[in-house]
This record gives sequence, C-alpha cells and structure tokens, in this order.
Amino acid sequence: MKYEQFVATLRQHQRSKIKASDFPGCCTMDEIPQEFISLLPSLIQILDQNLPILCQENQILTIIGMQIGPPMLESNESVMLNRIFFPGQPNQHLCVMVHYLTPTQDELQQGITNWYGSDTLMIDFVTGLVMNDQRYLSLLEGTIPKGICYGQLPEDKLEKVWQQIRVSNNTVTRLYEDEAAY
Repeated sequence: MKYEQFVATLRQHQRSKIKASDFPGCCTMDEIPQEFISLLPSLIQILDQNLPILCQENQILTIIGMQIGPPMLESNESVMLNRIFFPGQPNQHLCVMVHYLTPTQDELQQGITNWYGSDTLMIDFVTGLVMNDQRYLSLLEGTIPKGICYGQLPEDKLEKVWQQIRVSNNTVTRLYEDEAAY
C-alpha cells in the first residue's frame, strides 16, 4: 500500500472528529496489500463509534500511519478461512498497527510537527477485529482477553479483499510457473 493513497483515502472519508495527517516516514506500508485500502471507510466508522474511548471531547483522532505489526497472532483460522498471507507460515494472521495522535483542534490547525506520543490500535485482517494493544497482547499470549475490542470489519468486505488478493497471488504464481516452463 502506498502511503500517499492511504492518506488520500482517509481524507476522503474523514469526519469532524477523525482526520488524517501526512507524516511520511512514520511507518512502512509497502508490505500491506493495496486491496486493504477499501476497508478504511469501515475502520473510520468503527473509530467514530468509539471516539469517547479513544480521545477526549476536545480532541481530534488523527491517523498518521499503518504498518505490519510483529509479532503475529497465530491460529488455524487463517487456513480455515483461506486468508493466508505468509505462505511459509500459514497459521500467522496478517495484523497491522494503526498509529494515531489526539491533538486538540487548535493544535491540529497550528500543524503537527512530530508523532511523539502517538497511540496504536491493532487490526487483525484475518478476523477483522479492531482492538487496542492490550487486547492484542492478551490474544497473542492466549490469556483471558484484556483491553478493548472496538469492533470488527464487515465480514463481506473483508472476504472480498481476500478474494482479490488470492486472485492477484494466483496470477503472479502462474506467471512464474509459465516463465519456468520456458
């Protein structure tokens, strides 16, 4: 996924209390398939429903980046749902961290110059869960769920993205197999 397209898509769907801010270099997005960009409007909707938890009333939730987040959750769900992103480790889930700030409107208008103090939420693109880092860590450790699950990306949209990725990956595989035949 290209950072510029990520920010542009967020800005298309931003709301009065949810904005996007351009901080190139704050994250590495190249490994995230472009197809996931179509889920950003659903993410914004989930965040909008959880604003009282994510920021104070006088603050604006300002998304600045997203990147693949190590370590990954593991389960057979990725295999059962055919949502395999790491072929060598098919049980690993594709999970990303979304970085955000919570400035006031005045701070946002003055311009944000760094991302010091940013917060993170996690998205599991296998299950669609959107959660805070405490919930993610409890899932990773296999302990009683702690933290907050903000919501879940719509299953139909998530499956559509994975279908597109499977088609893209099969096309690439066939191209390599065709080249090997020559």
